[in-house]
Amino acid sequence: MRKSSIEWDYETDELSAEGTVEYTYIPGSEGLYAFPNGDPGYPPDPPEVEFYGHKLTQLIIAGQDITKLIQSKNHEIALDLFGYVEDRMYYRVLECCNEGDE
Repeated sequence: MRKSSIEWDYETDELSAEGTVEYTYIPGSEGLYAFPNGDPGYPPDPPEVEFYGHKLTQLIIAGQDITKLIQSKNHEIALDLFGYVEDRMYYRVLECCNEGDE
């Protein structure tokens, strides 16, 4: 199991957001086709990535930096915006962690 954090960004015409998120990575395991005695084996387990600790480092809407104005809702807004980039970050974490395992 590996714990770390990763930076993310999301941008549209009117919005620019940057943040960090912590994650836990658990590598998958190889499956086994069959045991030596002929009993059926088991399928492989895929790797798992769990994201937590969402935090915005910058939020700009219509050219205005409102990061300090939303501090009380930082986690909730970061979590909502992270939904737009979660798949990309998932594969980035897998890529980073798999390179480190080689």
